[in-house]
Amino acid sequence: MDRETFFREVMGVQTRELLDWGVENAIEKTVWKGEILLRAGEQQTHLWLLVRGIFRGFRLDEQGQEVTICIDNRPGETLLGNNDLLAASLVTVEALEDGAVIGFPMDKAVECIKSNQEMMALYHKRLVRMANYNASVKSILCQGTATQRFDWFCKEYPGLIEQVNNRCVASFLGMTPVTFSRLRHGVATKEARENKEKSSRPGKKSPSGQAKNKKKA
Repeated sequence: MDRETFFREVMGVQTRELLDWGVENAIEKTVWKGEILLRAGEQQTHLWLLVRGIFRGFRLDEQGQEVTICIDNRPGETLLGNNDLLAASLVTVEALEDGAVIGFPMDKAVECIKSNQEMMALYHKRLVRMANYNASVKSILCQGTATQRFDWFCKEYPGLIEQVNNRCVASFLGMTPVTFSRLRHGVATKEARENKEKSSRPGKKSPSGQAKNKKKA
């Protein structure tokens, strides 16, 4: 996918002016598994957009242990460590698999947001979307049981559970790796049992087969 197609189809850019600005100023970057895109405490130098791959944001707790606070694999999502674009990142952003990002130097992005109405509207839309998402995440993580949190993750990020390290997902969902593994094993066992029951059910006879049986009788 070329730059213009990405900005138009994924990011929803409509005006020729902003499309041309994006194509001219964009920087494309390949990111490898384990690579740090942003580091907590460092200035955000680029406004990165996810093109391909899986990324997580994490911080260190008082014991120096990594705590995953967000996971994303949706093309077009911003990979930021702070909504204040000119401030230092509050989290470290890491690639969980090989991927790609596209972005802009932060000074150029901020200038465009201030001067271009469409860019400002797109960024505001992103802030509203993230605020709503963070509220729903906070609600399920604070009030939901371990099973409810696990089910929510599977529905919100279908298939991702097979691609991401158990420790990262467990940390994000606020549970121990042992609890996460038990829930995951329980789901796998349930699915295997249901599939076995379906395969063991006698199939319905076809109309032609039923007719033959009646003729013999």
